[in-house]
Amino acid sequence: MGAGQRNGPSGQRWIDGSAVLPAAAIAAGATSEITSAVAGAVLQDLAIACPRAALDAGLLVAWVRVSAADTVGIGVMNPTAAPITPAAAITFDVRVIPQ
Repeated sequence: MGAGQRNGPSGQRWIDGSAVLPAAAIAAGATSEITSAVAGAVLQDLAIACPRAALDAGLLVAWVRVSAADTVGIGVMNPTAAPITPAAAITFDVRVIPQ
């Protein structure tokens, strides 16, 4: 996991990082939260995440949030009636925009 501060074209500051969804089973009807260490993130900041590859069929991103100081949580949900094991680990790019 890495993080770095950047400035946007209008001078807006944002912080980048990444998180990895492991190739581990997500139970039917369950949500698995993965976290990313993003130095400088604080509660109430805006957090967004984008997977670098398609999620396996049936999985969806339920939420992205700053869950604690310096930590972003990504909820990956399996709303189906059967467990789903991703075929491979999936890296998410994470961006935090301070509010």
